[in-house]
Amino acid sequence: MLFRSRGYVGYSKESITMSSWDPRQAPEWLIPFLFGRPDLLDRGAFWGAQFFTGVPPYYLSLYPGLLTLALLAASGTPRSRAAAWAWGGIACGLFLSLGRFNPLTAWFLIHAKSFRYPIKFWLPVAIGAALLCGLGFERLRSGEGKRIFRWTLILLALAFAAFWGFLSFAPKPAEAWLNLFIPRPAPFIANERLRWAGLALISLLILAAFGIALRISRRSWTLGSALLIAVHVAAQLWLLRPLYPMDAVEPYLVPPPALAWVPADLLAVHPDYNYLFGPSSLRQGKFPEPHTRWLERRSFYELYPFSGPVWGLRYELNTSPEGLDTYLARRAQTEVQRAKNPERLKMLAAWGVGRLLINHPIDPVPPHARLLTRIPSFGRELLVFEVTGRAPEAFLARRVFAEPDISANYKRLVDPGFDPATDAVIFGKNPGLKPTGGGTTRILRRGPESYEIETVAGPGGALLVVQRSNLLFEATIDGRAAEVRTANAYRIGVPVPAGIHQVRLFVDRTPLHRSIAGVVVGLLLIPGLGWWGRRIARASAMMSLIQGT
Repeated sequence: MLFRSRGYVGYSKESITMSSWDPRQAPEWLIPFLFGRPDLLDRGAFWGAQFFTGVPPYYLSLYPGLLTLALLAASGTPRSRAAAWAWGGIACGLFLSLGRFNPLTAWFLIHAKSFRYPIKFWLPVAIGAALLCGLGFERLRSGEGKRIFRWTLILLALAFAAFWGFLSFAPKPAEAWLNLFIPRPAPFIANERLRWAGLALISLLILAAFGIALRISRRSWTLGSALLIAVHVAAQLWLLRPLYPMDAVEPYLVPPPALAWVPADLLAVHPDYNYLFGPSSLRQGKFPEPHTRWLERRSFYELYPFSGPVWGLRYELNTSPEGLDTYLARRAQTEVQRAKNPERLKMLAAWGVGRLLINHPIDPVPPHARLLTRIPSFGRELLVFEVTGRAPEAFLARRVFAEPDISANYKRLVDPGFDPATDAVIFGKNPGLKPTGGGTTRILRRGPESYEIETVAGPGGALLVVQRSNLLFEATIDGRAAEVRTANAYRIGVPVPAGIHQVRLFVDRTPLHRSIAGVVVGLLLIPGLGWWGRRIARASAMMSLIQGT
């Protein structure tokens, strides 16, 4: 039960080859953000998911710059080992990055089951292209590559001029053509035509600047080459500015009003972050400008989970998109998504969640939920609910149900006869109800990786339930090792005997400490290895001298 989600469940064929490089993305080598900009919400926003295996781009842009293309051409045919390695890296990277668009790569990835996002293999392409650019620059300096460099600039200029002319002087045919593959309304498509035309015109100006720099390099290579690089850097910084997530710091440091309703000692859930209660309405707000920075500001204003560390809040069901959580945590998230609102709230109550923040109404308000406030937020509202009848942070269950598998555990959690404040369910081969003596608990000390709890259990003992995910925690009772079980589908459960006892929960960091000690020992041995190597070198030199005489 301690396996990571992706190791426990695995990946589907579609998931393994997600974010493969689609050859139809190649035109973006010429025009940056051809498929829309990631920083806009309205016109000009990203629309090309169908060219990125149906998901947002892993790399938001692969635009290398026009100078890069010209230098690649100037590098010519491979004449050295470095050039051969560079082309080999490009070929290997392209071959693997194709993913599902390359049958051999797809077969390898699906059977290896060790890789995901084939576009990650673009790194060898980037490294190989950078090396070839250096070789092309060297040939340009020597004069060998000037002709092909010049012709590359001319051909690119002709292509951009023709494209700009088509978009600018034939608007109706151009928009009809764009309508074939841009799944957006007419005003959006008209804006895309103008945006593409503007980028084509800017590319023409950049090429003209390269031509001037190349002409200057005939008289002064130092000045001309510096201008080539300066124009390239300036063009990249300006054209790729949508990639720079720049914003003022102050809006993220102003305490949002919802903080007054979410105490730091209570677990919170924000279902709009990972669609636990249906689709999110984050993008449906009213913003001063159609820029994605306002999505970020709104998410901080509405206390989305990633803003929690700023204010010391703890969130439940805030799972990683990479599947790095336990299978039980991911299963809990899935069960909440599948359930109806009353069952969702009952599960949250069983897991000790104290606050529910959501930016769309829950109608009707289910049991175990009490509306505390409505906070105006960018033309909409943030609703803050108290989860009522919830389980304490640590308690001794009065009744313990045993169920044979995880599906049965969840059925028990939402059963009308299950009281989330006092009952617990565990995995067991013999299903049924086991009444316990119940009892009281007192948390003596808590930390990020430890708990010390005093328990007073009735006759026959009881099950201690602690509202933390059952992942790495170990337990002792009065200093002796104790069993850690999974309670309420993915909480910590520790059977404790009758009477007064001290239960300690902790994460054993001994392996980490041993590895650090090993690293320290290795570092301390490095000077000794250096001394030993120098001694051997001196002995070898002395022996060579003796043999020479």
